[in-house]
Amino acid sequence: MISTEIKLYAAEKVVAGHLAVKTAAQPHMISESTVKRSIRDLRQTNTIRAPLPRSGRPKALSQQEVIYVLALIHHRPTIYLDEIADMIQFEFNHKVALSTISRLLSSLGYTNKKLTRVARQRDSERRRRHMLFFAQFDPRQLIFADETHADNKANQRTRGWARQGSRAVDIDIFLRGQRYTLLPALAYDGICCPWVVPDSVNGDRFLYWVQHILLPTMNPWPGPRSVLVVDNCPTHKGVEVRRVVQEAGCNLIFLPPYSPDLNPIEFAFSSIKRHLRRHPANDELDLVQACYNAVTKEHAKAYFQASGYGDREI
Repeated sequence: MISTEIKLYAAEKVVAGHLAVKTAAQPHMISESTVKRSIRDLRQTNTIRAPLPRSGRPKALSQQEVIYVLALIHHRPTIYLDEIADMIQFEFNHKVALSTISRLLSSLGYTNKKLTRVARQRDSERRRRHMLFFAQFDPRQLIFADETHADNKANQRTRGWARQGSRAVDIDIFLRGQRYTLLPALAYDGICCPWVVPDSVNGDRFLYWVQHILLPTMNPWPGPRSVLVVDNCPTHKGVEVRRVVQEAGCNLIFLPPYSPDLNPIEFAFSSIKRHLRRHPANDELDLVQACYNAVTKEHAKAYFQASGYGDREI
């Protein structure tokens, strides 16, 4: 709440002709409309009116209870509203309506969403060590790679309009056609080196892509694009892959198991598939172009940050 003294000081400076309204408002972080109202009060009554007391009922939850609720849903995202209410009553001896908790979560930007399951095999300690290790890198030094599959199904839209109570039905031909694998890399400044091959990528194909397509765009350590990061699937772990990367003066690092959220290229794949549903691909060149159209430099930077690789200077 802005004090009466600050509003009086700003109004007096404007009335005396020492400051403009905008100049008087900025240093005190108050709005120009507040300064104008204060000037009006000063001219009419030679004083500034104190703010009216807030009306309405008091807050149903204390600040301590709000912090407790946020901690609950952070550690147990599947918790029900009635379970939250029971925990509040147990901890604070305060009976709270479910609607109160629902309004609180809504006001804080929380919604009840479809759950994303995380593999139990995920090693939290190994993931923590991974992020600590990666703190030494500038994101511009990192380049992430992975594969994703594409066929006619990738072009299909998954939602449609229908009258309430009726299904949304689209007549389609149930034929997937040729299945392709898209193998790109994601750097801090955008998507690069997209390669499309029929069927799947095996170890030999991955090695060819790394050696002849990706590495020519990379730089020796510690320059930009000098650290290749991939998941630990067998296709990526060939001895020859590490050899050609190291011979180019670059580093090869594997992500912890069951940790696709640590690979920002997964966000890029989602963006590419959304683009394909709006702009279907007819051939391999369309798939390559979809990569560049769907993932801009701004997107890439946001995907890096969402995966925990923040912006720093080299």
